[in-house]
Amino acid sequence: MNYLKLTGLITAVCLLAQGILYGQSDSTSDSSLQHLDRVIVSATKSSRKISESAASVVVITRKEIQASAAKNIDDVLQYASGVQVKRSVGMGEGVPSDIVLRGIPGALAATRVLILVDGIPTNVAGTPFLIVNEIPLDAIQRIEIVKGPFSSLYGANALGGVINIITIQGDGKPTFTVSGETSYPFTILDNVKDNPDLWDDVNIETYWNASVQSSGKVGKYDYLVSAGARTIGNYFLNDSVMIRNVISGRDTTYMRSAENDYDYRDYRFFVKGGYSFTDNTRLSLNLRYFNSSLGFGVTSTEDNDPRITAGSKFLIGPYLDFKPFGVVTATIGGFFRNVRGEYLDQYTDTEKVLQPSVFDVASKDLQIDGRIAAKLFKVNTLTVGFDQLWNTIDFSPMSDRNTREPIEGAQSAEKTLTNTGIYIQDETELFTFLHIVPALRFDYHSTYGTNLSPKIGIAADVHDKLTIRTSVGKAYRAPSATELYMPDMYFSPVYLRSNPEILPEYATSFDAGFGLEMPYGFNLSCDYFHNKLSNLIVLGNLELGNVYTASHVNVSDAWSWGFENELSWKQFRWISAKLNYAYTKSENETYKQPLDLVPLHKANFQLDITKSFRNGLLSVAIDEGYVGERSGINWRSGTKVNFTNKGAQLEPHYVTLEDYFRTDFTVSCTFATHYTISLSAQNLFNAAIEESFGTLSPGRFAVVKAKVVF
Repeated sequence: MNYLKLTGLITAVCLLAQGILYGQSDSTSDSSLQHLDRVIVSATKSSRKISESAASVVVITRKEIQASAAKNIDDVLQYASGVQVKRSVGMGEGVPSDIVLRGIPGALAATRVLILVDGIPTNVAGTPFLIVNEIPLDAIQRIEIVKGPFSSLYGANALGGVINIITIQGDGKPTFTVSGETSYPFTILDNVKDNPDLWDDVNIETYWNASVQSSGKVGKYDYLVSAGARTIGNYFLNDSVMIRNVISGRDTTYMRSAENDYDYRDYRFFVKGGYSFTDNTRLSLNLRYFNSSLGFGVTSTEDNDPRITAGSKFLIGPYLDFKPFGVVTATIGGFFRNVRGEYLDQYTDTEKVLQPSVFDVASKDLQIDGRIAAKLFKVNTLTVGFDQLWNTIDFSPMSDRNTREPIEGAQSAEKTLTNTGIYIQDETELFTFLHIVPALRFDYHSTYGTNLSPKIGIAADVHDKLTIRTSVGKAYRAPSATELYMPDMYFSPVYLRSNPEILPEYATSFDAGFGLEMPYGFNLSCDYFHNKLSNLIVLGNLELGNVYTASHVNVSDAWSWGFENELSWKQFRWISAKLNYAYTKSENETYKQPLDLVPLHKANFQLDITKSFRNGLLSVAIDEGYVGERSGINWRSGTKVNFTNKGAQLEPHYVTLEDYFRTDFTVSCTFATHYTISLSAQNLFNAAIEESFGTLSPGRFAVVKAKVVF
């Protein structure tokens, strides 16, 4: 049934594009989206129009973010062209979200996509933590997604691509925003039928979110301040956990209740400000604090203790932007980040009795970076930059949760890794229509030595409505301290083991595409890509002893290729639509299987309607997403046990996840420009969605929100 829907969706795209291309009118509305004229900063670290960018870039605007049913940044990303989000938990930190770009999956103990906030990396160096939800949606101006390996500018963590979250720049008279949202009325309805513990369950499961924000400019000062807190009990609600037969490795499943009485909560504090000494000199400061905890089920201990991940993150980063000469601009600064996390689960003691356990990780990052850009001969912009990172990570020994005493035989580790990067980029414009961007980066890693990451891209304005682009390059990722040195970490029922012998990963990439503005307010973007991966790090060396263990290993080669299409339309001010489709083929050449959980087909449709009335504004947004079948190794519970003359061994077992449709819906009404009331629902039709192995995503989730701006 899902394939019939998908076929119809693709057919509609083809027919629509055919009608547009053979349309008789050449006129476009003044309210066209004008995708080719949008200014971006992430592809070259300088302000450039998309038409001048040789990279494939997707921009998610503030209007799209505000109109969506999203509660987190990853909710927004999942509807972007060519982006796949894999979550093991619904909200916040914990087992982190994986962001997949162009078939390059996330690693278990690291990330392969670089996430920036105002140009500052938010990936926690050395750890698997990718906390993308620390930035409140109301503070975001736009999100730029640069797809494809990009180590030539950004270094080791950009193997899959770069996502830059750009927040509001304080300007004009100060404004203040107060907002609150809750699922309370809908949680009551969900529990009202035949439930003797109605009010107890409602209080446990209800979602609450409150935030305040202010931005503006006073004299030479500009600022953005945002603070908020939210909580939700048992985000899994009434969903279930999927259990597979470990011994046989069969795909047959049965369901059990996902008991989880421990709630999710977080506190967020975000500051961005600056002082302009002159028109050419500005000092800015970024300050962020995030604290959260998440319960995701119970252990098998005698008291069924909750499984919990909790942590805090603090970041401070000053930067100075100035113009030493008329054609030269410079930036110098850096950041310090302190992250602490703990994981509460269970362990088997010497008498093979399950006991509650706790595992702590502390990571400190210090980075200094800078760059100089000079415009030469009116057709060249030469950029030279550097960054120096020191990462210290401390893994405490696994301890008894109640006494905090180390478990007998438990190990600890403390490591410091450094990386020095220097890059050079030349943006050349020839004949007013040809843009050539070669770049080269040199990295020196304290463990792996030197590495070169070259890339060259070409963009050409064939017509004022048509731009073509292509690029080729090489990228790499150095293994994280977690993959290299972390003591054995228990993820029921498997112990994850580090491996100091693994080597860096490499990707060679090629892509080509075009962007076209068409009649009647349509914009079409098409891209082809091919990635060749070597030394890809996966879980292997599976062993069965007193406990199951799995460690990180390099496989020989892997690849992914495919194409991405996006068609957007905005002929009138009050309505807009967007349709995208991505086809991604991939294979791990060692196992002769597709890369983990990379869907062959992925499609999204978004419709936004905004209509004014008297002194108000009514907005409706519908987001429909389709994710095709995906397969991969379920290393936690999907492995086969083979009994040989050498004893019992675990064999990787591939499991296929079913395709699914997801529908999100939002309707909001703004009165007198200051007051907004909105109703939103995620997974409106309560589809059974398994984004990653073993856990169904939360069911229908409805929220009402009130916001006041003054």
